[in-house]
Amino acid sequence: MKSWSRIGFIFTLVLTMVIAAVPVKVSAGQISKLRITNPDIAPGSWTWTSEASGSEVQPDKLTTQAPTWRLLITDGIVLSGPAYLCHEFTGNQIGWMGDIYMLNGDSWTKLVTTVDWVPTIEGHLMACAQAPAAGTYALFAYWEKPEGWQPPNICKPISSALIEKNDFNICNFELNPCFCQINIIIAIN
Repeated sequence: MKSWSRIGFIFTLVLTMVIAAVPVKVSAGQISKLRITNPDIAPGSWTWTSEASGSEVQPDKLTTQAPTWRLLITDGIVLSGPAYLCHEFTGNQIGWMGDIYMLNGDSWTKLVTTVDWVPTIEGHLMACAQAPAAGTYALFAYWEKPEGWQPPNICKPISSALIEKNDFNICNFELNPCFCQINIIIAIN
């Protein structure tokens, strides 16, 4: 009887390992609906240089799925002809990597995109690309952790003199949420 239990246990263990090793198909359908609305990433609107006319398209009208691992961070733009187009892209300074894409049928085609200061360092940081023909264009991006990046520190230092005098409500979440949490943990232990 022990051998059957042992065989059953080994079979269950192997089956669990096989199931865990099989890749799961992930659908990115919902990602195409996401749009970053933080104006610090891509403020402003599209600009272009040519005789072509253009009009911005709201993100909900762009129903084609986003390129892999990308988020739509601007309104789209529909151009009537070829043009050199740009969109402000200040998010590039904080780890956002972006490219302008052209809608080709039911998929997005990446264009050669440059991110640079326009017209000079005293101008705006812009993502720009040559739009080869009339069509719909959009700026998609993903975030990549910059070297040396640290999450923002919401903790405020407290002067030891204030703590010694007891003139300061140490556990005030509005003034100092981090110190309050530490004191609560110490008090519980």
